[in-house]
Amino acid sequence: MANRLIIQPLKITNVRTGRESFVVKLCVGDGNTLDWIDFEEIPDDDIQILRELIQYNDEDIDDFIKLIKDHQDVTIGDKRYTWEQIKDVFDGDECVQWRFGVEEESD
Repeated sequence: MANRLIIQPLKITNVRTGRESFVVKLCVGDGNTLDWIDFEEIPDDDIQILRELIQYNDEDIDDFIKLIKDHQDVTIGDKRYTWEQIKDVFDGDECVQWRFGVEEESD
């Protein structure tokens, strides 16, 4: 079985200053962290988190997004999403289609 792709939204508190920050951790498998991405706020909607990640112009994030397309599923937080549930995030934006090789389905 292929490694799971995980997008984990987190709130981190600095124990010394009490300062809170919001990050999204990208993981492959059960512990291989690929990247940490700072967010001003974490959206309540998992799919919105995916949309915001796609808008980043970062090679590591692009590679992770391509893995999602190849595996056709992703876990965001504690919920697994199939390609049918997330494919619309990749549709309709020519930049996304070009960057991640998503082709429109023909009728």
